[in-house]
Amino acid sequence: MARETKQYSKEFIKYQEDIVKSKNYEGIPFKRKSDGSIVWLAPKQTEIGKGRIEWARKKAEEFGINTNEDGWMAKTMYEVHPTKMKPCQTCGKYLNLNYVYASKSFIKAIYKEFAYIDDDYEITEITDINQIIKILLDSDYELNYIKEFLIDKFKIKELDLNSNIDEIVEACIEKCKYGTCKYLGPGAMSNFPDRLCGFHSYNRCCRSKEDKGRHKENMDSYNKDRRAYEYWSDGNISLANKYMKSQYFKGATADHIGPISLGFKHESVFMQKATASENSAKRDRISKEDIRKLINLERKYDNNSMSWYGEILWSFIKDNYKNLDIEDIRNALKQNVHNYMEILYTIKVNGGTEFLYEELIKPKERYFEYNYKFNENGYATAIEEKIKTDLYDKEIARLYRVSLESIDEYHSKENRNLKFDLNNEQLEMLKTTIAIIKTGNHQKSSENLRKLVCSIQTSLINRYLK
Repeated sequence: MARETKQYSKEFIKYQEDIVKSKNYEGIPFKRKSDGSIVWLAPKQTEIGKGRIEWARKKAEEFGINTNEDGWMAKTMYEVHPTKMKPCQTCGKYLNLNYVYASKSFIKAIYKEFAYIDDDYEITEITDINQIIKILLDSDYELNYIKEFLIDKFKIKELDLNSNIDEIVEACIEKCKYGTCKYLGPGAMSNFPDRLCGFHSYNRCCRSKEDKGRHKENMDSYNKDRRAYEYWSDGNISLANKYMKSQYFKGATADHIGPISLGFKHESVFMQKATASENSAKRDRISKEDIRKLINLERKYDNNSMSWYGEILWSFIKDNYKNLDIEDIRNALKQNVHNYMEILYTIKVNGGTEFLYEELIKPKERYFEYNYKFNENGYATAIEEKIKTDLYDKEIARLYRVSLESIDEYHSKENRNLKFDLNNEQLEMLKTTIAIIKTGNHQKSSENLRKLVCSIQTSLINRYLK
């Protein structure tokens, strides 16, 4: 069945033409389709994507932006953008690319502090901070009261009630732009070189509908790091979730030193503090400094930082990383995760759901049977068995549901550039594993699956790292 083509809003189509005709984007690589429309998407692995990065690098030099710093592309493309306003691909609504829109937590804080906002107004996630101030003033709150609220909430130490409200607003925006506060966000997130203009095609207004990972029900439980379930990550998931919400990360975010999307564990001792912008810019990247950190932490806590399906690959990387190209390391890890997820999908659609549950999901239930106390490094200092309640049952049900749903979501995700890359011998091993699964012999099925996973990692080492 052919994939349904998304319908772009007329505002977004016009915007695309305006961007490629703008002097600000002169020389940026792109192509047109046979019907004349612009090929907007160009992943960084493609020739056009690579060309866009080099184009942006020259622009960064013009703006005096350090290309060795995380997030340099996002900063550069914001400076490049001619209007700082972008229409949504889906609905056509124009939103500001600056960090001016209220987050859910900020909206909650406003309604808690200002209980009597005029009923004619509603503050939403596409209400900008200047609109919010106007709403509060129209609701008869004094300007100094509003100033005091903003200074306190955004922790703006350099300003006081004598400061101009515009200065205070600018300070609030800057705090959020550079990741020290999460009360404001942009109209569209950075996404370069994938999107020609440098920003996601859908805006904040339609993000929850367009981004499967950010549907409301997912976002409501996002601090339980859904990604750990989505990538079938190993690690003490329950402890890691609690650690991420601890006081240690107040005003910051929990960054997995080894990204879960590259196969690393969701384990508390392998996390570090980072600003929101640093975490966002990192995405699925890993550096040699990250590898050094993980090696030291593994020795300190006698714990492997990699999930079981990447242990052979990770062991080779640890022994040889000083002489390896970091992009080769990343590509090998990413391909390994992709192959594993596609193996899970193949097993699932061939009647292997029970096997996946019994052998790969159920062993993780034990982590939720305990309450944990931990130090600031995420190391468990005390463990006690918990009384199982409805909340425990819901958490286990969620572990099972999200894990299985994620297999289908991963397989069907659009714009995925990796291919399921098994050789003929490995494909035969997969067929054999599925055949054994159908007999109900889970132990032998697990043994075969492990042999297949080992074979794949050996192939990836030979292809990428030797």
